[in-house]
Amino acid sequence: MGDDKAMKKPFVIEYDYGQGAVWAYLYAWSKGQIEREFPELGVHEHPSERMREYASGLTLDIDKKDEGFLASLLKGRRRS
Repeated sequence: MGDDKAMKKPFVIEYDYGQGAVWAYLYAWSKGQIEREFPELGVHEHPSERMREYASGLTLDIDKKDEGFLASLLKGRRRS
């Protein structure tokens, strides 16, 4: 995640792709940063226990956009 992870806050995010959703914890500086950089994600500031459980399988860092799931989102934008 990087040395500055402790300074970022974990947000529960959801990407609804129509047939289901991807849930994750996304470390970011603020909710607004996520909304600006990834408007296709739902950000849950006060997630339920079930949402936290869904998100527990995937942890992302907003500063690592060139890796994994975030890279896939960006690549999908370029194809559209």
